[in-house]
Amino acid sequence: MKLEIPEGSGLVSRITTPILFRIINYLDEKNSTITTYRIKPLKTSLRRIQRHESLIPKFKKTGIVIQGPIVEKITVKICERYRELYPETRIVLSTWQNQNSLDLARIRRMGIHVLENVIPENAGPANVNLQIKSTISGIDYCKSLKCEYVLKNRSDVLLSSDSFLENLYTLISTFTKSNSKIVIPSYNSFLFRLYSPSDQIQFGKLNDLEQFWNSPMVEKDTQDFRFAESYLVRGYLSRSNRVIRNNIADSLLVLRDHFIVADNEELGLVFNKGTKVDVSNRWGKRDFPEPDSQISFWIWLDLASNLETYVDYYEQIQSIPELQSNPGLEESIFAAGKETEPKR
Repeated sequence: MKLEIPEGSGLVSRITTPILFRIINYLDEKNSTITTYRIKPLKTSLRRIQRHESLIPKFKKTGIVIQGPIVEKITVKICERYRELYPETRIVLSTWQNQNSLDLARIRRMGIHVLENVIPENAGPANVNLQIKSTISGIDYCKSLKCEYVLKNRSDVLLSSDSFLENLYTLISTFTKSNSKIVIPSYNSFLFRLYSPSDQIQFGKLNDLEQFWNSPMVEKDTQDFRFAESYLVRGYLSRSNRVIRNNIADSLLVLRDHFIVADNEELGLVFNKGTKVDVSNRWGKRDFPEPDSQISFWIWLDLASNLETYVDYYEQIQSIPELQSNPGLEESIFAAGKETEPKR
């Protein structure tokens, strides 16, 4: 088990470490487990190493779109963290009308632009229409500022790494020699769920994210909606005139050819919605492969030469009793764990 504690200071660490150590030792001995934890200070004011001047032009050409509602005790911290970490970068909060006015004022004082969008009457399944509107509104704003790169960031997901933008630039420059790709996190990017790259965090050229999110709203009477990630990526592929073959081999090809996977650790991804368990352990990770295995950077690299290996893993997974009793489970593995989403 691994705990992620995304805030703290030296004093807090000195106080909490002995207490946590005793609790963890007791639980590990009782449950036969090994537990680690990390306290991540969010303040960067003590940073002593200045970034190399060659990075500044890239920062100035990058827009960060924080999209969704203002989540209490989270969104403001994300805005503070990003503004302090990347003062040259354009940041926009694309949210909804009638949000907390004190939080909005505080965010504006940071020099962050705020878009107060009108909430669509039809939120769509899993609030997908809300995510589409708030995201494309933020991208349009970045386009008006002539940004070249865009980071799309949910308003309740924090990238706590001190160099997450630098890591994202490296992935884009290294793996997009011949065609454009979008960087996605390992978290919530499921290897064996068809066409399921995560939509929580995305990074790439503005034009690529604009094409991905320039999606029609889901109509109320839509019958074949699977889940938000599938709807978005299938639409993106269709608009790119890419034929969708609806099988695991094609789904893996899409991950390989149209996306780049960033491991959660490289981004410092923290998503503490309803739990403090580190995202790398959020889905259990008992064995590999299993139905809810997520795609890591190393697996993504391996798809270039060993894609058939993962097709074989998928076929073996079909022998799991739960999948035999529910043939459609591979596209709805997590149906039992659905949560009520805030208005994204």
